[in-house]
Amino acid sequence: MMGRILILAPKNDLHTKAVSAVLRRDFGVDPLVLDVEQLPKQLTGEFSYSKGELGSQLGGIDLSRVTVIWNRRPAPSDIPTGVNGNDRYFMQAECDHFTQGMLWSLPVSWINHPWYDRVASRKIVQLTHARHCGLRLPTTMVTNDPEAAQRFLHHYPTAIVKRTGASNLGYSKTELVDAKVIERLTTIRNSPSTFQEYISGADLRVTWIDGFCFAVRIRSDIGMSPEDCRFDHTVPYEPWDVPEALEAKIAQLMKSLSLRYGALDFRFRGTTNEEPFFLEVNPAGQFVYLEVKTGLPMTATLAKCLVRLCCIADSPVN
Repeated sequence: MMGRILILAPKNDLHTKAVSAVLRRDFGVDPLVLDVEQLPKQLTGEFSYSKGELGSQLGGIDLSRVTVIWNRRPAPSDIPTGVNGNDRYFMQAECDHFTQGMLWSLPVSWINHPWYDRVASRKIVQLTHARHCGLRLPTTMVTNDPEAAQRFLHHYPTAIVKRTGASNLGYSKTELVDAKVIERLTTIRNSPSTFQEYISGADLRVTWIDGFCFAVRIRSDIGMSPEDCRFDHTVPYEPWDVPEALEAKIAQLMKSLSLRYGALDFRFRGTTNEEPFFLEVNPAGQFVYLEVKTGLPMTATLAKCLVRLCCIADSPVN
């Protein structure tokens, strides 16, 4: 019997629904979907060791049957309202460590393993690895020192500022540095920020799925939000052929970060004749909207990848 595919995702996640539909339609595979945020309110779980045997179940799912996990976008456990202060921190840690311990200890294939996801989501880690892989980078400073930021902006008066981390709190818009940003520079003391020279041109979104590379050129340079393409979807979206040299660098980066999946953001300076600048990689970035815009088969490719990993796990060892 084929092992089970488990998807860790919030309720009503569009990407989970799209990939699940393809798995059922094309492969006859019905994936398991688990929203760990529902523990402890609606989910219970159990881990046991007895007479040399380990057992674990979560949300009614026997985890021993799982061979592949797509770590789509699991959220932390949702602690009941009315619990505050140290009690809330305690419950949050207990619930998260419980679910993570069970899931992270499973001998399964991941897209992507949470350990690697966590490290790769750090922007400074990304930039460091990208440099070693030979990717082109914009001049950058990450700091909580207002004076250091001021010096950077003196040399690069046309610059952008963006957040340094990532969270489940929603989008934080990349901003062009203007007088209002300068006025509140002192606030970075408590919130380190990323400053980069502004690269004027179209965006390039590359979706990497375990060796398959899908690239979309986004004409944000002619839109209403040229500094952040996420806030204007009316501009043209065009499939773009990635040159072999650039694809090799992307493959090297993803390997060095131990990621099977990632959504990479680049920016062209002027024309597409030169290699674009690497901005960042999101280990759980969105892709369905790009498929809707261009027809590139990203959903089917991810589904195939999950099935392939499942088949590899089920193959007998020679």
